[in-house]
Amino acid sequence: MTRITRLSIPTPFPVGPVNCYALESESLALVDTGPNDTAALEALERSFDSLGYRLEDVELVILTHQHYDHCGLAGEIKRRSGADIAAHA
Repeated sequence: MTRITRLSIPTPFPVGPVNCYALESESLALVDTGPNDTAALEALERSFDSLGYRLEDVELVILTHQHYDHCGLAGEIKRRSGADIAAHA
């Protein structure tokens, strides 16, 4: 069974926070990442910590679309965890 947890990640944009989703099953996946911003990264780290994980535990990042507020941290997560990145061309 997969557990899905919504993570509210702040952005520096007027749109406000974005939703990302942690998918927990045999492995850990993340749907969208939030923007490449210090506050967003810290919020994502806190969210994973509250679930008992670290960003380094992410094995797959799924990007729903390529807006900066949804995919900005993909490179940092890839660098820290080695996660695969799945995105539509």
